[in-house]
Amino acid sequence: MKWLLLCCVSLCLVSCSYLTDFFIFNNSEAAITIQYKTKTTELYEPFVTAPKLYNFRTYKKVSEEISNPEKLSIQDSIYVTAVLQPKQALWIGNEINFSPVYDAKDLEENLDWLRIIKKSDTTLYSTENIAQHFVAYRSSNFSIRIE
Repeated sequence: MKWLLLCCVSLCLVSCSYLTDFFIFNNSEAAITIQYKTKTTELYEPFVTAPKLYNFRTYKKVSEEISNPEKLSIQDSIYVTAVLQPKQALWIGNEINFSPVYDAKDLEENLDWLRIIKKSDTTLYSTENIAQHFVAYRSSNFSIRIE
C-alpha cells in the first residue's frame, strides 16, 4: 500500500515539459551563409547569440556537434554569421513547451532580421514573416530547411 501511494504522489509531481530545439538545415549541394541580428543577448530562447553547428543525416535526427567551428562568428554580441556546408545544421535556440499555435510570437521576440545567402540568391526574413517558415519535424524540432 505504501508503494502504491508513493507511486501516485510521484506521478502527480512529475511535470509534462518538453524542450523544443530550433535549427536551420542546409540540405542543398552548396555552402550557405546565415546572418542574423538579435535584439538582446540570449543563450537559450530562439535566435541565441551563441549558436552551435551540427552535422545531420535526417531532419529528425541531428548528430554530433561540430567542435571549434571555423565558420561561426559573433560580432558585437548581437550579430551572428555562420557558413553551413551541405548536411550541416545551425542550432539557434530552444524553448520549453513550444506550440506553433500559441507560441509563434516567441520566434519573433529576439530577432531583428535573418538573412540566408545561397550562391548569389539572398533571402531576408523579418519578425513579420519568420514564424511561417519554420516546419515541425517532431514536437522537439522546429526548423527552416534550405534545399
